[in-house]
Amino acid sequence: MSVVSNAARVLLLFGAAALVASGCKKNGAGARGGGAGGGKGAARAPGSYDVKPLLGALRPSQRAGQAKRLGIASLGDLPLYDIALVLDPAAGALRGRLKLSYRNPLAKPLARLPLLLHPNAPRELGVTQSGKLDVTGARAQIGPAVTLSRERPTLVWLSFARPLRAGERVVVDIDFRGTLRRLEASANDIFSQALTSLGIGGGGSGASDYGLLAVGDGIVTAASAYPMVAPFRRGGFDVGKPTRFGDLAYNGLANFKVNVSVPAGVKVYTNLHDINLDRAPAALAAKPGQQGARQRFSASGALNRDLVIVAGAELVHSARVVRGSGSGGGEPVTVRSIYKRGDAAAGRRALQTAVTSLELFQRRFGPYPYRELDVAEATLVGGAGGVEFPGLVLVAGMFYRPPSRSSSPMAFMMRLLGQLGSLLGRGMH
Repeated sequence: MSVVSNAARVLLLFGAAALVASGCKKNGAGARGGGAGGGKGAARAPGSYDVKPLLGALRPSQRAGQAKRLGIASLGDLPLYDIALVLDPAAGALRGRLKLSYRNPLAKPLARLPLLLHPNAPRELGVTQSGKLDVTGARAQIGPAVTLSRERPTLVWLSFARPLRAGERVVVDIDFRGTLRRLEASANDIFSQALTSLGIGGGGSGASDYGLLAVGDGIVTAASAYPMVAPFRRGGFDVGKPTRFGDLAYNGLANFKVNVSVPAGVKVYTNLHDINLDRAPAALAAKPGQQGARQRFSASGALNRDLVIVAGAELVHSARVVRGSGSGGGEPVTVRSIYKRGDAAAGRRALQTAVTSLELFQRRFGPYPYRELDVAEATLVGGAGGVEFPGLVLVAGMFYRPPSRSSSPMAFMMRLLGQLGSLLGRGMH
């Protein structure tokens, strides 16, 4: 995940999303292996999972040979995040259960596994206005029993009753819950954000959560809102503390299965392959403690580094199919622009920019690996013009609104100065 605070660089994010997706660092997780996947008919080890249904998120030409490039025997050796998430925008809350399938990548026993809670990074850095994520419980389904211990807001350890053997797989259910930061509708006002980026108007400067676990102006943004295994690199787990400047997080490659429950009428988009976006999602009866009917959206992903959710009752999208040339370039990629219904003009411009960027990327760098590329309007704060993730770019809502729609006192002053300038100009002739 990267953050761009200079408005002049926002359009570059469209191309950057493709670059982030296909230019991922070598994961290094897992034993060195040969083929792209497991052999046909091979007995499945306890705790393993079928990766084939998840490969639909990749373009067909990008599926073969990926395991060999990563130095693992099968893409099924990557962690699987099977996430069931319940979003409650009105209450500003979420809760979920992660079914984590994990294989010990070390050549030695593993006594404990580090879980990172990226949304807590701003709080760990002293920012009080931010979202929050907590792990509330864990139980082993397959493998040794587990216990939880908290080292700091962004780091929780999952300790095993006995160390995992090299290559051993474990399946653990992890319960978590989160609090969404509430943002004012003015967060998408370009003049208000300009003042915030200067440290004026209560936004402050320095570390920020950028509104990545928040609800405001009718948009819910939930980025990295689940416990994730710390990246494995150079023979160990990177559990370093978050830094005040630069990216809030980076993650290892993984596979995803996701179900998101939201109130009826709310639409959900993710950076993964959204399965039931264009047809009526399954209706869910209200459960005790819930208000009204709910609906479920599903998504899946392979060779991705994160889960990002954008949701809202007013969200709509436009889409174009892009094809290219060269190896795999002729396979279709669906490019979507996601925006609030009242911001359709800017949403269509964002779609054209994203299409042009993807076409340029494929001509210069090669095939984009995923079947989808999304650009989404989001309520971003802290001076961020945009944030990119594999498969999705978030663009601040302030760029979707003309300055004339601003209700900021600064907008009034700018209009007044403009009128005075015009009046004085006429008086000098």
